[in-house]
Amino acid sequence: MAKTYKNHVTEIALDFGCLGEQFVDVVYDWLEPNPSNDPFNPPEDGGSIIKDVLWFIDGHEISIMSRLSPRELDIVADQIWDTWQ
Repeated sequence: MAKTYKNHVTEIALDFGCLGEQFVDVVYDWLEPNPSNDPFNPPEDGGSIIKDVLWFIDGHEISIMSRLSPRELDIVADQIWDTWQ
């Protein structure tokens, strides 16, 4: 069973087109990878579970996770992976 680290927050820069690069807060859980039974395969089922992406604009906190494409969420997950490695 993989160990889960809950309720982490990290700040990541996203490109918002004409608004330029803006910083958002990403709320996520981290799962430690399970070791594979085969020594030639990498660990399995590890990584981040993104719970929310928050953008602070004009003094308001806005959840923008539903407005991000799957590719943008993959970019966010890759940046989180790099911080844990």
